[in-house]
Amino acid sequence: MISGDTTFLREVLVPVVLLMGVAWLLPKLLHRLIGEGVARLFVIGALGAVLLWMGSGAFIWVSDLALEDLARALSGADLGAVLGYIAVQGARAAIIWAPVFVLSVAALPKRWKEAVW
Repeated sequence: MISGDTTFLREVLVPVVLLMGVAWLLPKLLHRLIGEGVARLFVIGALGAVLLWMGSGAFIWVSDLALEDLARALSGADLGAVLGYIAVQGARAAIIWAPVFVLSVAALPKRWKEAVW
């Protein structure tokens, strides 16, 4: 393999596939914890979106820290700047996880056994 191919695989393809996998599985996990029902479906959607938003932003932040010296990166950073960076990067990553997440949440009612849509 050429060096550029492994870099693409490690820095782009693997994180995208992992993020899409989490976006697909998270609603199913939340469904088991929260249960069935229309109101609960909205809770699953809102809670899952916030978790994916902040989780993907934090993942990008940690990945960026791995590329540079950790002590140098954290020396001048305050908590507000870090949280702002995580929020922006998580919103940018939504282009990857949001379509998969919406489809996964939309598929949950067909598994309901007690509640009716």
